[in-house]
Formats: sequence, structure tokens, C-alpha cells
Amino acid sequence: MADLADEFIAINNQIVDYAHSLGLKVWTHNCRGNYESRSAAGGTYEAIAEKFLKDQHYDRFFLEWDSETSGDISALSSLKDKDAEVVLGLLSSKTTDLDNEERVYELLEKASQILPKERLYLSHQCGFASCDSGNELAIHQQWKKIEQCQKIANQFWNN
Repeated sequence: MADLADEFIAINNQIVDYAHSLGLKVWTHNCRGNYESRSAAGGTYEAIAEKFLKDQHYDRFFLEWDSETSGDISALSSLKDKDAEVVLGLLSSKTTDLDNEERVYELLEKASQILPKERLYLSHQCGFASCDSGNELAIHQQWKKIEQCQKIANQFWNN
């Protein structure tokens, strides 16, 4: 299995390096699943951090830490020696309730102790309509979640 992962990473890096030679930036989203408000993948980032984060040549990673199933945010340390940016999907687009802001601020603070704040961004873990039927949220609930994200980001990055 490790050989297959190494082959996959080598192919990705060839493509990313070619894109870089053209002057392009290349981003990747590690989706943990979001079909009709349900997750499709489990496991922590620690298990894949070295290969997925450290060994790949992406310029920006979209990672999902909207629940405890993603593990500890310390997996970001695999990116310390890179210039890659990270979009932290700390908020959920699957649930109707607003997210626990204390948890989000805590994770942002931990992340900023690992990587510089200017390389970090905040988002929801995935889109609100990742499939044709969307998630189980009403439009007004989606807007409330977007407003919450903007409020948290403004507070965190403007202090």
C-alpha cells in the first residue's frame, strides 16, 4: 500500500511541478465526504501527514477539521518547512447548528503556533451543495454559517 501511495504522490508532483513551470499555483482539497450532510471518510490527518502534506508540492491545502474525527491539528507541523498555505475547514456545512466558536478560535490559535497566521485561512469543511441535492440545511441556515465564519475570521486576523 505504501508503494501505491508513493506512486500516486510522484504522479501528482509531476503534474504540480509542470503547472509550476507554467507559472500556475496548484491547490488541493482533501475532502472527507459531504453527500447530503453525511461524511464518507474517517481517520486522522496524523496518519497521512508525512505523505499527503509534506511530500506533495501543492501551494495550498484545503483541509477539514470540522469534527474530532480529523484528529489533532498538530498534523500541520508536516508543512513547517514549506511555503504552502492552508485553508482550515474548521466549520461544518453539514449541520444546521452554528459551530462552537470557542473550539474554532482554539484551533486557529493552535494552528498559528505551528504555521504563520499569514499562511492560514478559515472556511467551512466543504461546500454547502457538494452534490445535486445539497446538504440538509435551509438557505437561511447556510447564510448564518457564512456570517459566523466571516465574524470569526475578522476577529482572529484583525487582532
